[in-house]
Amino acid sequence: MSYDGLLLLILTSRHRYLAPRSQILELCVMTGEASRAQPGEQAPPTERFELGPLLDPQDPPGRTRRHALLVPTPTQNVVLLVDRVEDMWLEPGERIQAFPPFFARKLRRPWFPGAMLYHDVPVLVLDLCRIAQDALNMGREARWEA
Repeated sequence: MSYDGLLLLILTSRHRYLAPRSQILELCVMTGEASRAQPGEQAPPTERFELGPLLDPQDPPGRTRRHALLVPTPTQNVVLLVDRVEDMWLEPGERIQAFPPFFARKLRRPWFPGAMLYHDVPVLVLDLCRIAQDALNMGREARWEA
């Protein structure tokens, strides 16, 4: 599995992850409940989800400045909120290792296509587009059941 170019190091309260920068439409710092729309401009419909608790229910939303990752899905854009984001370029020879099929089948959700070493520590790589679409679907199911 190879991603040429820029990755994002994504930090939640308890974990760090990597994701291809190409999966993000926009990255911004959140200031309160500020709308993305400028005066006189219609904002595209978006849903917001905390990424940490989606990936690990024991990972509470942080109290630090929030960052918003705007991720496209076929039906609408989704905002995934995280504690911090840093740019990271793959160094020559660095590679994201895809999970073997037997391991990938055991994952609860297919949100992690692989992992790589970051400062000699294995870090999961996220498929943000898949996470955003599944979060939308889970949100719809929760509203339907209520």
